[in-house]
Amino acid sequence: MSGNSFRWSTKVLFGDIDYYGVVFYLRYFDWCTQAREHFILSHLPDALNRTCSSVSEVLHRFHRPARLNDDILIEVSAQDV
Repeated sequence: MSGNSFRWSTKVLFGDIDYYGVVFYLRYFDWCTQAREHFILSHLPDALNRTCSSVSEVLHRFHRPARLNDDILIEVSAQDV
């Protein structure tokens, strides 16, 4: 975690891609949700049991299509916590 951001990485698996070999855009939101949960678990381990974290705004930057076996890096920043 640097500043108020948290980085989490994953790898594109076969179930993440479509018929053309590209990650369907909604999968990125799934990965962001996983990154947010990993952030909460690593910094506020009891928070998931007693609070609900909500997302009010999402900014995505797609640099290029992700494909099978690509490494994905997700950076999450928490504001107004």
